[in-house]
Amino acid sequence: MHSIALTGNVASGKRSLCRLFAEWGATIIDADALVREVQHPGSPVLAAIVERFGPAVLRPDGALQDISPTVLGILGVPQPKEMTGHDLRVKKQ
Repeated sequence: MHSIALTGNVASGKRSLCRLFAEWGATIIDADALVREVQHPGSPVLAAIVERFGPAVLRPDGALQDISPTVLGILGVPQPKEMTGHDLRVKKQ
């Protein structure tokens, strides 16, 4: 069995390629969907993010805004050492 990680820029065809892989019988694990699932309003993960970065990272509906160094900088949230590029690592508690 092979494991393939598919990455790419916005609108680069990742979803189209995933559909093809799925048609060929591949199991698709959508990391974005998994993250949205654990970061939903009221979740312990979202509470930990808000505790660390403050309520400025939330949208008015209580969901998490796009977390990137650019957004954090615009909101005036200090960028911690854990931020590398556009990668935010949430450590397992």
